Amino acid sequence: MAGGRPLPRREDLEDALRRRRVGSLAVEETERAVDQTARQPELSVGHDDAELADIFRGIEEHSQEHVTALDIAERRTSFDEIDPGYDKETARQEALRCMSCGCTAAVGCDVRRFATEYGADPTRFLGARRRYDRDDSHPEVVYEPGKCILCDACVRIAEEAGETLGVALVGRGFQVAMGVPFDTEGTPKGHLDLVVDGVTKGVAHNRKTAKKSGVDSTGNNITGSESWGPIPTNVFVGGSDQSVDELIAGVERGIYVSAFNYCRILDPKTMVVTGLTRNGTFMIENGRINDAVTNMRFTQSFVDALGEGRILGLGDDARFADSEFAPGIMYVPTMCLGSWNFTGGAEG
Repeated sequence: MAGGRPLPRREDLEDALRRRRVGSLAVEETERAVDQTARQPELSVGHDDAELADIFRGIEEHSQEHVTALDIAERRTSFDEIDPGYDKETARQEALRCMSCGCTAAVGCDVRRFATEYGADPTRFLGARRRYDRDDSHPEVVYEPGKCILCDACVRIAEEAGETLGVALVGRGFQVAMGVPFDTEGTPKGHLDLVVDGVTKGVAHNRKTAKKSGVDSTGNNITGSESWGPIPTNVFVGGSDQSVDELIAGVERGIYVSAFNYCRILDPKTMVVTGLTRNGTFMIENGRINDAVTNMRFTQSFVDALGEGRILGLGDDARFADSEFAPGIMYVPTMCLGSWNFTGGAEG
C-alpha cells in the first residue's frame, strides 16, 4: 500500500510498463513505497586514514550535480527520456568532483547501489588492491600511480609526439603498472641486459657510481641509493612453458617455499643472504606436496643457488614478487633449484 492505494506486484508492474498501461506517476509512487533501508549500500571498499589524507589533499569540494528529470505532466504525453542525463559541461564538472566510494555518507551513489543490487564482489578476482602512492622525489614531476587507470593514453601521446623519454605499461594481469621513465636523479631509464645466457652483460649505475666507473648512468637511482647504491627496478627474469604442478611433479624430495621474508645481505660480494620462509612452506615427496613444515631460516648465496646447472626448471607463472622489497622490482617465475641451504628454525 502507498498513500492508501494498492500497488501492483513487481512482475505485474513491469508487464504493465511494457504495454504502456501504467503511467509514470504510478511508477514514481511505487518507487517511493519501496523500503529505503533495503537500499542502503552494503559494498564499501575504503581507504585508510593516510591514504584519504593524500587523496583529498588539494581537491576542491563541491556538491553533486543532479540531473533535472522530465516534468510529470510532460511524461504523460511524451515518450521523451525521463532522465536526459548530463550535458557536456555538467558532465565535465561532475567528473572533476571527488567521489570516494568508501564514504559511508554517499548513500545516494547509484554505482554503489547497483553494485549491491547485482552482488558486485571486489575480491572476486584475486589481486591485492593498489595502495595510493605519491612519489614527489623528482624536482619537477609528481608520480601518482594510485590514480593511474592504465588507459595507456599517455603512452600513445608520447609516441605520437616522438618523445624519446616516453612511458610504458609493464607487467601482466593484476601486476600491470606504468613504468616511470626516469630515476630520482632525473636520468632517463632504458632497457638494460643484466645477465644473458648465464653471462653478466650489464651493471646498474647512478650518477655517482657511473662517474667512478667512467660510464654513463643507467638511470637506476632510487630514494636511499646514497646508502645502498643504484637499484634496478622492473627486473624481468625469463620463464618457460612448465606449470608449477609440472615442476613439483619432477621433485622426488624437496621443500616448497611460497615466499622468503626478512632477508638481509651478509656478504655483498658473494651475495650470501639470510632470511626466513613465509606464507606457507611444505614438504614435497614423490612429486606431490605432503605435510606443511614450520618456517625455517636460510643462509645462502643467491649467486651460487642460480649458478650453472643449479636451476632445474622455471615456471610459466611469472609475476611481480610481493614480499618485502620485491613489489615493482622483481618480475619472476617459480623456480625449481637443485639445492638451498636451510640453517635452522625461524627462532634460530
